[in-house]
Amino acid sequence: MQRCLVHVARDVRRHLTTRPRTQAGRALWALTRALTKVDTLDAATAWLTRLNDWHTTHGHLVRERTYRTQTPFVPGWVRPGQAWWYTHHRLRKAYRLLERLARDQVLFTHLDPDLTGLDATTNKIEGGVNACLREMLRRHRGMPIDHQRRAIEWWCHQLSIPSERGDVPYAA
Repeated sequence: MQRCLVHVARDVRRHLTTRPRTQAGRALWALTRALTKVDTLDAATAWLTRLNDWHTTHGHLVRERTYRTQTPFVPGWVRPGQAWWYTHHRLRKAYRLLERLARDQVLFTHLDPDLTGLDATTNKIEGGVNACLREMLRRHRGMPIDHQRRAIEWWCHQLSIPSERGDVPYAA
């Protein structure tokens, strides 16, 4: 499975923002921006090495904890009775997202020579198939949910039937 790199960058941006305040956050955001430019296996290896280097340099921050008894300020998102929380929880979420996707090997599946035709993004799906589905549902917005579901199933079934020329619309 290939995870859309644009959506990965969007998810990291949600945690870090585009202007992180810490040096570690700025470095991780720069690494994330470089993710969408990876187009060879060598570049993917270099990117993964940079992610590992980031962890070597800044990894202590994602493990740093703040204890309730040691600080007068308790963030609003901390639950009552919670004894500790990760100090840099947003940085931690962003790093752990990239780490998990790298570990699960779903970032660079599109570069696998055995799997030709995979894209790094979901642009073809979003602009081709899904856009038509959204337009159909928008034009028939009064349908109940069950009817919408059946309409989508019918639409997908119609796409799976080859035309007179023998091609299947939107097939990659």
